[in-house]
Amino acid sequence: MVLEKDIMSRYNPTIWIIVIEQSIRMNSLLKSVSKSKAVVATQLVNQLINTVIMRNYDGEVLKNCCFISVIGYNHDVKELCSGWLNDLDENPLYWKNVKKKVFDGAGSFLDLEMKIPVWIEVKSESDDSAKELALDEAKKILLKWIENQGKTSLPIIFNIMSSKKSAKDDFVEVGDNWKCEKYKYLQLDIYVNDNMQLTELVHLPFKLYRAGGGPGMYTDEIYRRFYEFNTLDADVNNLKDSISLKFKVLKQ
Repeated sequence: MVLEKDIMSRYNPTIWIIVIEQSIRMNSLLKSVSKSKAVVATQLVNQLINTVIMRNYDGEVLKNCCFISVIGYNHDVKELCSGWLNDLDENPLYWKNVKKKVFDGAGSFLDLEMKIPVWIEVKSESDDSAKELALDEAKKILLKWIENQGKTSLPIIFNIMSSKKSAKDDFVEVGDNWKCEKYKYLQLDIYVNDNMQLTELVHLPFKLYRAGGGPGMYTDEIYRRFYEFNTLDADVNNLKDSISLKFKVLKQ
């Protein structure tokens, strides 16, 4: 069942806050893709933004139903970009020329030149000592959003980091009073490692929404699948080594 209050639309928008580690630890090479963690993490952020924009186009009209804020940290905390979907769509940092292999229908592949939007650039320097400050900043932004917005869909904080904080971290954690709490949110921790699958990670958040990336977040369904039964689609199960989901509240 989808409750009316959980429908994501221009009249009931949500917020995504993406926190990305940009410390020197992100220089580590991922053997699976022959790229650094910094490159892969940055690619994930840019693809997340682009995907939510593309999924919310209705013909030529962009449904402005999500606000996105991206925060980077190492020894310091810095906002990298922020805005509603239409602001981000119209104002990327720059456009990058890339080649993509496409099937020509005759058994061969062609290199198709295309431009993709870039909102944040690769960066990796210093230590990660400002990690908690970055998460605190994300929570401050989220609290202000909830109190100003009033009616809102379930927000998500994406926490992209170089490694798991603890090997004992549960795949799913749910607060006792999460289901009925006004200040609830989902924190999606993403560990950049050789087990992560970029395409599946980009599309993971949309498994919480109806087809098209909104409208509609299945709050009760999330609770049932991730908590009471702890069962997931097969492709999501494959991400267990690179993500954890924490259903939290900002305050009582």
